[in-house]
Amino acid sequence: MIFIYISMLQGLQKSSVIFPISLYRQIVAPLILFSLFRYFHADIIVLWLGLDAIIFSSALYLLWYAKNKIKALVLL
Repeated sequence: MIFIYISMLQGLQKSSVIFPISLYRQIVAPLILFSLFRYFHADIIVLWLGLDAIIFSSALYLLWYAKNKIKALVLL
């Protein structure tokens, strides 16, 4: 789902949000979550759920952002 919205935004030439989302998804969120998981001695299932949460949160943000961009284009 993430790549569909990234491709759509690139096609609309509204790709300014892609780099921050990629940084969040690949660097910032894993560092924060996995540091917390290590501190609390979480097991492997929690790590996988953390990865799912990172991916789903970025996908939901891209869904919201893309819908707003499409609405803005339609209203023009």
